[in-house]
Amino acid sequence: MPSQFPQSLSLSSLLAPVSIEEFQNTYFDRKPLIVARNDRTYYGDLFTLDEFDEAASRNPERVKLFDAAKNEVIDFKGRSVADLEAIVTGLQKGGTLILYRFEERNAKLGLLCRQLGVASGHRFIADLYLAPTGAEGFRPRWDNRDQFVLQLAGTRRWRIETDRRINPGRADQIDEESRQLRGEVTEITLAEGDLAYIPRGYVFASSPSHEESSLHLTLRWDMAFLEELLDASIKAAVQRDQRLSATLPLGFMQVSGRGLVDRAAAALRAAANEDFLRGVVQQYRDELVGLFPLDISGLIRDSFAPEPLSLDDFCSPRPGTVFRLHAEDGPVRLLVGTRNIEFNDLFRDGVKFALDQARFSIRDIPGDIEDEERLALVERLIQEGVVIRHSDHG
Repeated sequence: MPSQFPQSLSLSSLLAPVSIEEFQNTYFDRKPLIVARNDRTYYGDLFTLDEFDEAASRNPERVKLFDAAKNEVIDFKGRSVADLEAIVTGLQKGGTLILYRFEERNAKLGLLCRQLGVASGHRFIADLYLAPTGAEGFRPRWDNRDQFVLQLAGTRRWRIETDRRINPGRADQIDEESRQLRGEVTEITLAEGDLAYIPRGYVFASSPSHEESSLHLTLRWDMAFLEELLDASIKAAVQRDQRLSATLPLGFMQVSGRGLVDRAAAALRAAANEDFLRGVVQQYRDELVGLFPLDISGLIRDSFAPEPLSLDDFCSPRPGTVFRLHAEDGPVRLLVGTRNIEFNDLFRDGVKFALDQARFSIRDIPGDIEDEERLALVERLIQEGVVIRHSDHG
């Protein structure tokens, strides 16, 4: 039976059999998770060795080589004959080939990252690592991003220090010792179909098996942090009350500082008002939408050869599209990418329905509207890239 993973890319299927709720409550931003599935077919053809070979041949500027002897990553940056030869030579000498940020070049990885973005609210970056049999591994290090590791082919050995965590915000913790495995270390071997989750700050090392080569995918979280939201709150408070941007008084370095403390406390109390913060959070989330990647596949083709819609057509929200819908009162506002798309409030129920269903018939769109208006609404949503039409009619 072929793997269903590439056809059902989601956070739920990525974590299975661990539930999203268990991951959120027990592991997320807390401790590593290892999912050993004993199923080498689990990821199916998500990204194969043949695809890596083709990617390296067509996009050599995206290939990097990890030279274990020098403990450095070599960036080729070009498509010259020398670069292509260096890629092959580096692999033959036991180096690890890396395709960085390949979600930008591969449809399946791009969709996976977008789907994870919808489910988690965080953006994702996809890096691929191909190591030949017996290649040298990566020395201990830590990352300032959480990451999922998917073993796509072969096996790879991981060592993760589980009783210590580096705080990226603490400069005094970032030294040579922070790149050493010195505490309680968990050793595991990921086989095809297995998954590891490593939160930021945990020190780890990895190396391929001496029996077989290894291809693994690392999904790095490009995370949004509470401190960014707090910073947005302070800036919004200053914009609301210009007195908060006043110059500090003369002699403030010499006096006790009581006045400064009072002024800062007053500013923070104002920023902590729940109604005010609710508006800041809404604005922050609205602005964050514009940072998520978009999929515009099919839109260019359809603009040249549009096919008329019928009420019996089936549609669904475009997979992996992050959006924000404001449909409380007044005109309906749909935020997607950097656009603020408005609809007449007559279409409030229809827009909410179209974006909330996994699959729907145009005929079933609710609201006090005519069939021609249902067709016009869906046509607009398709043109804006947030809804897709299915070729079948059921």
